[in-house]
Amino acid sequence: MDDEFSKLLERISRPFCPELRQVYLNALLGLNSSRSKTTMNAKYMLDFVSTLQDDLRLRCDNRIRWLQRGLSYLCRFLRDIESYPVSHRQLISLRLNMEDLAIGSANVIFSSGEEMYKTTEIDHELFHLQLKFNYVKVEVDLIRLQNIQGT
Repeated sequence: MDDEFSKLLERISRPFCPELRQVYLNALLGLNSSRSKTTMNAKYMLDFVSTLQDDLRLRCDNRIRWLQRGLSYLCRFLRDIESYPVSHRQLISLRLNMEDLAIGSANVIFSSGEEMYKTTEIDHELFHLQLKFNYVKVEVDLIRLQNIQGT
């Protein structure tokens, strides 16, 4: 699944025209609904989140700063994820949450049009996304704290 998804990401070019954006959204929805307990490779997830950062900058012109900061935070952690001594179960749980967060972010970014900030549906999605970011941030901070105290 990782290889297929990464190939799809490589084949889609920018800027996203409406037709490609819809294909991309359909692929994301399919990926999200077919997920299992296996997680995306950390490198692919890092590439995916980095691309989302660029797309958010292009599409939203820094209007959702907390989302930009959250994606930057995810990128930093994903770069260093292997250096944290966490159990396999914790790592899978964290990756699943991060993957869910990345896919949710992508859905918000690519679902939004010019009317992005005028719809309650987008507000609802952004609210839930912010809650997920806060949860993942606490999870990551706890892992970092355990790592500091353990050394």
